[in-house]
Amino acid sequence: MTALSSRRRRNTWLALVAGLVSAGAVASLVFVGAKAIANSKAGQNALEDAPQVVPFPQTPTAMLATVSDGNELTSVTVFVLAPDADGTAAGYDQRGGSVVSVPITADTEAGDELVTLRDAYSLGGEERLRVDLESVINLTIDFSAVMARDQLAGMLGVLPTIDVDLPRDVLDEEGAIVFPQGAASLTPDQLAQILTTRSTTERERLRRPNIEAVWAGVTKALGTGLQ
Repeated sequence: MTALSSRRRRNTWLALVAGLVSAGAVASLVFVGAKAIANSKAGQNALEDAPQVVPFPQTPTAMLATVSDGNELTSVTVFVLAPDADGTAAGYDQRGGSVVSVPITADTEAGDELVTLRDAYSLGGEERLRVDLESVINLTIDFSAVMARDQLAGMLGVLPTIDVDLPRDVLDEEGAIVFPQGAASLTPDQLAQILTTRSTTERERLRRPNIEAVWAGVTKALGTGLQ
């Protein structure tokens, strides 16, 4: 029993010493390695030759949707304002931007299903339409509004009579011609009528050129903005 006990104590001390020596060796290797890396000249700063970061200019976006008298979606238009002017850039006019007509039949994902923007508005109103539109165009919408004919006419009322070149006849809900194809000088109320009236007899892709013609006339009349 005495021999066995002494052998166990010896083995325990040997294991302890061996563990301490191993730990000391690891610590030494870590220290030496850290010093070698810190003093090394072989590495290179990954950001040293990186291109200069240029912040993307602020470009506010807005959605203007129009609805019929029955509150059915008739058009969706996105406005993107030009970024702020660079004060050092000679001849740069910051006023302006882009006007994009988005088909109300454009599809957007809603869970496992595809839903058109027209259905999105029917299901969730302005908020649902805005969210689904962002998904379609991959842009964040900063401002949004949904307007019926009277509201839209009031907004456009600051403009004079607008010259518009209509690619197709403008039809009312029943399919009757309201404005014939060709050049026309239209009042703000008539412009609003075109944007808020949708015929059940006409495919949306055939109607959209008239919507685009209206906005083309409006932007031309605005020019560099109202004085």
